[in-house]
Amino acid sequence: MVSTVSHGWAAVSGLADVLPQARVAAVDGRSTRTSLARRALGTELPAVAGEGGTFALCVLVVTLSRILGQEALRVAVRASDAWRTIEASVGRDQNVLSLQRNIAAGLAAAASEAAPVDAEIGWYLDAELPASWPSGVLVCGALGRDGTLGMSVDEHVLAPVCAEIVAGAFERTWNQLRDAGASPIGALPALAADELRRLSDHERRIGRPSTPEQTIIQCIERWAAQRPDALAVTCDGRSISYRELNDGANRLARRLRASGIRPGMLVAVAMERSTDLVVALLAVLKSGGAYLPIDLSYPADRVEFTLSDAGASVVLTDAASAGRLPASKAEIIVVDRAADAARDAEAENLPSLHRSESLAYVIYTSGSTGRPKGCQVTHANLMRLLTSTEHWFGFDENDVWTFFHSHAFDFSVWEIWGGLVYGGRVVVVSFLASRSPTAFLDLLIAERVTVLNQTPSAFRTLILADQERPQSVEELSLRFVIFGGEALELQMLRPWFRKHGDRKPRLVNMYGITETTVHVTYRPIGMADVEAGTGSVIGEPIPDLCIFLFNALREPVPVGVTGEIFVGGAGVSLGYLNRPELNAERF
Repeated sequence: MVSTVSHGWAAVSGLADVLPQARVAAVDGRSTRTSLARRALGTELPAVAGEGGTFALCVLVVTLSRILGQEALRVAVRASDAWRTIEASVGRDQNVLSLQRNIAAGLAAAASEAAPVDAEIGWYLDAELPASWPSGVLVCGALGRDGTLGMSVDEHVLAPVCAEIVAGAFERTWNQLRDAGASPIGALPALAADELRRLSDHERRIGRPSTPEQTIIQCIERWAAQRPDALAVTCDGRSISYRELNDGANRLARRLRASGIRPGMLVAVAMERSTDLVVALLAVLKSGGAYLPIDLSYPADRVEFTLSDAGASVVLTDAASAGRLPASKAEIIVVDRAADAARDAEAENLPSLHRSESLAYVIYTSGSTGRPKGCQVTHANLMRLLTSTEHWFGFDENDVWTFFHSHAFDFSVWEIWGGLVYGGRVVVVSFLASRSPTAFLDLLIAERVTVLNQTPSAFRTLILADQERPQSVEELSLRFVIFGGEALELQMLRPWFRKHGDRKPRLVNMYGITETTVHVTYRPIGMADVEAGTGSVIGEPIPDLCIFLFNALREPVPVGVTGEIFVGGAGVSLGYLNRPELNAERF
């Protein structure tokens, strides 16, 4: 699964081990400054002009192509105090000799001499050329008569350590291409042996996919047998026990099976957050089907598209929501009416119809990068999310969780099933309380919530409400605040840490996306992180997952270079519903 990571502008300190003639230059008219340093290349480059100069240009083009993941580069060359551009395309099947000939031809066309006497070389983003520097330069090089290469790194794209990375990659590429002859450039390793070895070691350190001993259904049935009167779900002053949750779900699951629901079939659930909603979701799983959450506060065309695209044959709703459903051929079951009709029906546990690889739910993405797509998540995907992270959190039956988010947002998966699998209590946060930070803070205190899951933007407003309540340090029972759903800006946590410290509750950032079953990484956050002034940090992968960074050519990038996150392991879902071509690209 792929997600993009980017870095902003930052100052570059340059190389510590280079020759002393360093200078500083402004790039693209920005206030950020970058260092230009020179690195000795020994006797490999006897002079800038002629073949030595074109070979050095060739090496730099290949180096940047590898780091940036770009096959086609535009190289800006300064000759006679004027900038000119040449095109350089690094094909994977191309050899260094043909690339060097292309570069030499470009230089000959760009200047009257075969190669410039003193060249500044860079790759840039557009064709506009200011008087002093090419526009949008990412990396610049200066080839000197003394056989040295100077480089400046623009960190709008490359990370702070890239001055060393580019220099090291240049020297490695130099040695490779010098001896490559007619070998294709794509056949040469882009990373050094020690880097490849480190990545291989990382892959070997990935834990084996966990095989949970029980399913979510079995865990809840066990709590219903062991602690039948323990409270399972609370909403607006009404609570149901584990016995009531399990019995209600069994009755509704029988009704679903009578409607023809079988393993792999989708059942849409279109209701507001409530105790009945939790019963309905569990009933779908017990029936053998997979639930399709529908948030009726979404735009009507989005709701209609989701129902149509997924092809759910049954829709569960309640009396308060039924009138808001779009026209559909699906059977509509109003759960509160169905519960009244089935009050005397059998409430025994049903024989299980699903296997670990069976579909548990389908959640549609927001569609921010195109039309919404339904992510298919299995029972194994879901259960291992909990068992693979329990060593970090130690959740148990004494925990109280909030169900704050829409059930059509995958954070709710963690909120609902995390609380119930471990025998805790799930507090359903009403829509009104979720929109009032003061009311929500009151709820956290009154219900003695221990596990709070929040997007950073929601927690920001809670921090403001908390600052107005000095006694909240003693009143709150929180053990964990877990962030997800968006990037965490660490500086916003400063007032919280000043008041509560960074030990209790423990604040944890968990990066992840729907396609990888909610969470991928784990990173506790402390005051030291805030003081360090770093950006969002996502930490280490969950033990049964792995993360690699690749460039646009899907090659590993060196340490410190921006790339795309590729996630592998037991949390990767089955892919998108009815999207075989997109699945072939993304999964």
